[in-house]
Amino acid sequence: MQSAHGRTAVFLLVLAFCLAFGPGCKDPNFSNQLTTRQENSIGAEAAAELEAQYPPVADPAVDTPVQSVAAKIFPEAAKLRGDITYRIKVLQSDEINAFSLPGGRIYITTGMLDKLGGDQDMLAAVIAHEAAHAALRHGANQIADAVGKDDLIDLISEGKYTDIANITLQLDQSSHSHEDEFQADHYGVRFAADSGYNPEGLLHFFNLMESVADNTIKPAWLQTHPITKSRISRAETDIRDLISAKH
Repeated sequence: MQSAHGRTAVFLLVLAFCLAFGPGCKDPNFSNQLTTRQENSIGAEAAAELEAQYPPVADPAVDTPVQSVAAKIFPEAAKLRGDITYRIKVLQSDEINAFSLPGGRIYITTGMLDKLGGDQDMLAAVIAHEAAHAALRHGANQIADAVGKDDLIDLISEGKYTDIANITLQLDQSSHSHEDEFQADHYGVRFAADSGYNPEGLLHFFNLMESVADNTIKPAWLQTHPITKSRISRAETDIRDLISAKH
């Protein structure tokens, strides 16, 4: 039987392969659906690892506006999936980024907030998009697909939570699949619109990210959430349908 250290090395090799060859890497023989409890545990461990390196911002002037928008978005996400607790924290970082971990934990950087410039519709679009990723289990499915549910259960049973957290955080640095992005956009604009925000905030955000990428180093968010013509077109259709339905 392989040692715990040996299994961890194998998992990391599989992870490296998946990161190198893109999203959708999985063994169809695995039953990859994690339970909510497993997903929450993995997200909690990854969050602990992350926040040990990057303590969340405690300044109410920075955090309160984010929490205010999120408080309207999260109940909409809970209508799609209510068995996890959605929460958001601000990380002090110049990186322009936002992301979610399994179990509903969402993070946004001060670099992203600076670029958004206080625009609540764009902030709502970002939070709603990440909440949709969490509601649709995209992060949980990504890690389960990369190393397999059975192997994850082995890691959990052996108490290898640090390894799980590190794998989760490394996977967060890889791009979501095109279909995951389409789904997160589709539900995200609805979460934002149903919360009272302008769903066109997502298109404004896309334009902002593309303009930033043209003038500076590519934002971290774009590296994990690539904007394609197809993605923009589908988002425009979703938003047009939403606006028409409200009139």
